[in-house]
Amino acid sequence: NRYSGKGVNDPAFGGLGTTLVQWTSSGQTNERWVIAPTSSTSSTYYTITCVDNGLRASVNGSTANGGVVSLRTASSSNDQQWSVTANGNYYRFTNRLSGKVLEVYGASLSDGAVIDQWAGDSNQNKDWTVAQ
Repeated sequence: NRYSGKGVNDPAFGGLGTTLVQWTSSGQTNERWVIAPTSSTSSTYYTITCVDNGLRASVNGSTANGGVVSLRTASSSNDQQWSVTANGNYYRFTNRLSGKVLEVYGASLSDGAVIDQWAGDSNQNKDWTVAQ
């Protein structure tokens, strides 16, 4: 995350329904993600899948500001699809269902802060780096 310098983490190492949090990177598989295009032929959307368990980042049907992002079994649901937009040297992930942006709740700097969705604005807690 641009603001906190931390990454997205599955704190349960494989927990279906687990709310994602930010955490200082330690190189574990629970903080590594595959960003892949959806299978739709006309889509510019991507899925975000945890390397550790194959579960996907999802807003679980929420369209509200503050809706948490959690791990769900892979499906073609719009709540698991994200558009990716460059913002300088960073990226923003906008959920297809809600139109809200992936962020660190409250612009927290703490390990364990919740990853949620919120309406887009210029706050840096919505900007992410993508590493290979």
